[in-house]
Amino acid sequence: MGLAGILLLLQILIAIGSGESCSAEELERCLVVLQSAAKSDDLALATTRHELHTVCRKLQRGVKCIDEHSSRCFNSAELNVFDSVVNGSRHVIEGICVEEAIQEEYLRHAPCFKNISTDLKKCAAKYRKVAIISQELKEEKDPALKSFCCALRDFILCKNEHALRDCGPDASLFLQKHVDKMSGSLINEHCVVYTYGLGSCSSTGHKLKVLKTFTAYISLVFCFIICIMS
Repeated sequence: MGLAGILLLLQILIAIGSGESCSAEELERCLVVLQSAAKSDDLALATTRHELHTVCRKLQRGVKCIDEHSSRCFNSAELNVFDSVVNGSRHVIEGICVEEAIQEEYLRHAPCFKNISTDLKKCAAKYRKVAIISQELKEEKDPALKSFCCALRDFILCKNEHALRDCGPDASLFLQKHVDKMSGSLINEHCVVYTYGLGSCSSTGHKLKVLKTFTAYISLVFCFIICIMS
């Protein structure tokens, strides 16, 4: 997530806040921590426990900061949607960053996952497309949200396909389990109007009624996905 993505999140999340405790400066500090983990190669290329711990500390600080801010600044409806979208990501981060057995399994598969996301013959192009679209989401306009949902779906399908083919059944199961936790609510509840059915992403006419904070949610989930499973 680049600077444009961070500014987008600031504009959207600050707009829903109220009171002195919901300042731009406070939220910016939270987002900069998450951005530092998402934009660097620390986790996408993490192959050692030390590298994983380094970026986990950033993710945990950022998630805690965002959670504290959202609990003060979001209304109940916005908080419910926010929690439904990001809870899975929180659980995955907690598992990979805290539980030793899950860490060991992640690190065992990490080199292959990295290859899938960076190889131009595999999923690199789809990964870059999701990253670009997530940075360009400026409004809750139907075409932009549809583009993001479809690109995210295509990237996840590509990752799952190559994980089974190139990394083996154990790696494939690990990836599917954790990506489903992180993106399941987003894909199955909030993006389903765009992505359900053959040819849905190439069709027109779908409309999605969204909260004004929806682009913030999908940007956060994308940050978690690229940090953990790229």
